[in-house]
Amino acid sequence: MSRKHKFNNPTAAYFVSFATVYWIDVFTRQAYFSILENAVGYCRAEKGMDITDDGKRSQKEKEYNQKAILAT
Repeated sequence: MSRKHKFNNPTAAYFVSFATVYWIDVFTRQAYFSILENAVGYCRAEKGMDITDDGKRSQKEKEYNQKAILAT
């Protein structure tokens, strides 16, 4: 991860995006998913990270995601 970009304003909102090759392993292998789940949980609890839906997803995408949740 680059160390060039630092978030210095704790009151500002930031958007972070990154690309990962072979993301599917994160969601199909429990060991990898657990690492991601724990990291996100830590950031939400200890650093105040907020994960929100900005309302820009399409209705089709929302329906697909809902079906995926119900299938688990």
